[in-house]
Amino acid sequence: MKGLKVAARPTTLAAPIDKTLPFSAREEQIHSLFAQLAGFFLIAAILWYLFTSPSRWAFHLAFLLLIFTISALFGLSENGMIAIEKGILQRTLYLVSFVWLALV
Repeated sequence: MKGLKVAARPTTLAAPIDKTLPFSAREEQIHSLFAQLAGFFLIAAILWYLFTSPSRWAFHLAFLLLIFTISALFGLSENGMIAIEKGILQRTLYLVSFVWLALV
């Protein structure tokens, strides 16, 4: 199921950085929905492994906390509360997610 969410996310586009460029607001909403679903299912998977793999709980907990931290920074950046590029945070979140998937 999580593979389906990751595969479907790139089919829609996010809004461009330059707001003068044309884009589809509906497509941006769909992109945001798929991104949120992918994040939800990733966290659900990490929690599943956290509770079902007692020998590696510290590993899963570390990734869970890292993803929560990056996600919180992304939310603060999106609301203009901190000055960090959302693209950098987004790619960092992708990297951390793929590293977790690869190591599980």
